[in-house]
Amino acid sequence: MYKPSQSLLWWLAFSPLFYTCFDDLRTKTLDIRIPLIVTLIFFLIQQNPYNFFLSFLTFGLFLAFSLITREKIIAQGDAYIFLPLSLFVGHEWILGTLYLSFLLGIFISTIEKVFTKQEEHAFTPFFILGSMIIASDFHSTAFALGATFSMIPCTFLLLWLKKKKH
Repeated sequence: MYKPSQSLLWWLAFSPLFYTCFDDLRTKTLDIRIPLIVTLIFFLIQQNPYNFFLSFLTFGLFLAFSLITREKIIAQGDAYIFLPLSLFVGHEWILGTLYLSFLLGIFISTIEKVFTKQEEHAFTPFFILGSMIIASDFHSTAFALGATFSMIPCTFLLLWLKKKKH
C-alpha cells in the first residue's frame, strides 16, 4: 500500500522537524512556528480534509490534556509537534504512532534516568522517531529506516554532550 509519506517531497518537508527535535532536547522548549509551517506544507501537499480534520482533533486532545495536567505529563509543544507528524503518517496510523512513541519514550527515558537522574524528558524526539518508523512501513523504505536509525545515536550523543556541559 502506497502512503504519501513515502515520497521524497514529504521527507523534505519533514526535515525541519529534526531541528525542532534537537532544539527541544537542548532547551526543553519548542518554537511552535516550525511545526505549524510544516503542517501547512503537508496540507498543501496532501489536500485530504479527512486526514487534516483527524490531525487537528488529535492536536486538540493533546492540547486539552496538556492544559488539564498543567504540562506535568505532556507539554503544549508536544501537541504542536504531533500535528504535522499525524499528517505525515496519515489518519490510519495516528494511534500506532502514538503507541510506538510512548513505548520508545518510556524505554529510553527509563534508561536515561538511570544514567543522568533526570526527571524531565523531551518527548519530541520520540514522536519523530515513532512517526518515522511507522511511515517507513518498518522495512520497505530504506531511506526512512536509515534516517530513523541515525536518530538514535544522535539523540544519545546530544544527551551525553549535555551531561558533559553540566
